[in-house]
Amino acid sequence: MKIGYLGPKGTFSEQALKKYLNENKISNAEAIPVSSFFDLFQVFSSGKCDKIIVPIENSIEGSVSINFDLLAKAENALIEQEILLDIEQNLLGNIGTAVDQITDIYSHPQPLAQCQKYLKTHFPDVRTYQLDSTSLAAEMVAKPELSIIAHSNKQQYPDKKFVYAAIGSRELAEIYGLKILAENIGDYPNNTTQFFVVGRNKTISTGSDKTSILFSTLKDRPGGLYEILGEFASENINLTRITSRPTKEVLGEYLFFIDFEGHVDDPVVQEVLASIQTKASFFKLLGSYKKQSTGCSSVR
Repeated sequence: MKIGYLGPKGTFSEQALKKYLNENKISNAEAIPVSSFFDLFQVFSSGKCDKIIVPIENSIEGSVSINFDLLAKAENALIEQEILLDIEQNLLGNIGTAVDQITDIYSHPQPLAQCQKYLKTHFPDVRTYQLDSTSLAAEMVAKPELSIIAHSNKQQYPDKKFVYAAIGSRELAEIYGLKILAENIGDYPNNTTQFFVVGRNKTISTGSDKTSILFSTLKDRPGGLYEILGEFASENINLTRITSRPTKEVLGEYLFFIDFEGHVDDPVVQEVLASIQTKASFFKLLGSYKKQSTGCSSVR
């Protein structure tokens, strides 16, 4: 089995992958690191990966919008499992780095956003840079000769000393030989990201499941969304998420992503979904999967 994840090694997506393998007692999988979310869905669609691990929503920063868009377009893709990962953000630097000498901090946009209060309080004058992953940020700190930013700083200010740090996980400190300069620097104690395991297989009902669907309402029909949501209310089905994304075709037209409790094989769910399809201009079943207990994490 080949499973793609947002790499390189050391990212939170890799940690979600490891948790998935451990929970399902899978020992023969090949982990395939991919450099972008777009490429992640490409390797899945092309058959180069059997499954992919994608972050969907963070409890602090909200939805990972691009993955909703990519999931909407993916063919023969079904959500097989959700993963909730527990993690903390840390300030990482080279051994011997003095915190009060730090001039530049690297990280992925999500961790930077999740540590805004900490950064404004402790590093009000330090420049921050958004990189493609926390792993890349840690590598740029460990090997500044590879960093375009560090190279530019050295050219512009040859006599000034620049000291770099990154925000990321403990695993990254081990991988790149960095020191944890400050632990658990996130602004909120409960920081949770939901990951989806996307594959091609329909899951069996466990009695404690969720289902995800995607639809758009009929055009020029007042109350279309209200009618669809009413189908769930009438059957006392609990909704756990409602997210909208523009169709990218016409201004003001949206796709709606809904998660709700229940499995697609449940008779009452089948009745509700059949009724919804008569009220929608577009409908797609994204999958049913076992509910997980709440955890804490970061997107990448």
